[in-house]
Amino acid sequence: MGFLDGLAKAGKAAYDVTASKLERVQEYKDEYASLSDEQLMRKYKSSTGERKYACKLLLQERGYGN
Repeated sequence: MGFLDGLAKAGKAAYDVTASKLERVQEYKDEYASLSDEQLMRKYKSSTGERKYACKLLLQERGYGN
Protein backbone atom coordinates (compact mmCIF):
# COMPACT_ATOMS: atom_id res chain seq x y z
CA MET A 1 0.00 0.00 0.00
CA GLY A 2 2.97 2.34 -0.29
CA PHE A 3 1.70 3.78 -3.55
CA LEU A 4 -1.72 4.58 -2.12
CA ASP A 5 -0.17 6.17 0.97
CA GLY A 6 1.97 8.38 -1.27
CA LEU A 7 -1.07 9.29 -3.33
CA ALA A 8 -3.03 10.16 -0.19
CA LYS A 9 -0.19 12.37 1.08
CA ALA A 10 0.01 14.16 -2.28
CA GLY A 11 -3.75 14.71 -2.26
CA LYS A 12 -3.68 16.10 1.26
CA ALA A 13 -0.80 18.43 0.36
CA ALA A 14 -2.72 19.74 -2.66
CA TYR A 15 -5.83 20.22 -0.53
CA ASP A 16 -3.84 22.12 2.12
CA VAL A 17 -2.36 24.46 -0.49
CA THR A 18 -5.78 25.14 -2.01
CA ALA A 19 -7.39 25.72 1.38
CA SER A 20 -4.60 28.10 2.33
CA LYS A 21 -5.04 30.12 -0.87
CA LEU A 22 -8.80 30.32 -0.42
CA GLU A 23 -8.31 31.52 3.13
CA ARG A 24 -5.99 34.31 1.95
CA VAL A 25 -8.46 35.30 -0.79
CA GLN A 26 -11.19 35.59 1.85
CA GLU A 27 -8.93 37.72 4.04
CA TYR A 28 -8.25 40.06 1.11
CA LYS A 29 -11.96 40.22 0.29
CA ASP A 30 -12.70 41.24 3.87
CA GLU A 31 -9.94 43.86 3.72
CA TYR A 32 -11.08 45.30 0.37
CA ALA A 33 -14.85 45.16 0.96
CA SER A 34 -14.95 48.77 2.14
CA LEU A 35 -13.26 50.13 -1.00
CA SER A 36 -15.31 51.99 -3.58
CA ASP A 37 -15.83 50.45 -7.00
CA GLU A 38 -13.22 52.77 -8.52
CA GLN A 39 -10.66 52.00 -5.81
CA LEU A 40 -11.34 48.30 -6.19
CA MET A 41 -10.89 48.50 -9.97
CA ARG A 42 -7.54 50.27 -9.53
CA LYS A 43 -6.48 47.67 -6.97
CA TYR A 44 -7.53 44.90 -9.40
CA LYS A 45 -5.46 46.36 -12.22
CA SER A 46 -2.35 46.76 -10.06
CA SER A 47 -2.52 43.46 -8.17
CA THR A 48 -1.56 39.86 -8.87
CA GLY A 49 -2.40 36.45 -7.48
CA GLU A 50 -4.81 36.10 -4.59
CA ARG A 51 -5.19 39.87 -4.21
CA LYS A 52 -6.31 40.26 -7.82
CA TYR A 53 -8.68 37.30 -7.51
CA ALA A 54 -10.23 38.79 -4.36
CA CYS A 55 -10.82 42.07 -6.21
CA LYS A 56 -12.37 40.19 -9.12
CA LEU A 57 -14.76 38.33 -6.82
CA LEU A 58 -15.84 41.54 -5.10
CA LEU A 59 -16.38 43.29 -8.42
CA GLN A 60 -18.47 40.36 -9.65
CA GLU A 61 -20.54 40.47 -6.45
CA ARG A 62 -21.16 44.14 -7.19
CA GLY A 63 -22.42 43.35 -10.69
CA TYR A 64 -19.33 43.94 -12.80
CA GLY A 65 -18.01 41.40 -15.30
CA ASN A 66 -19.40 37.93 -15.80
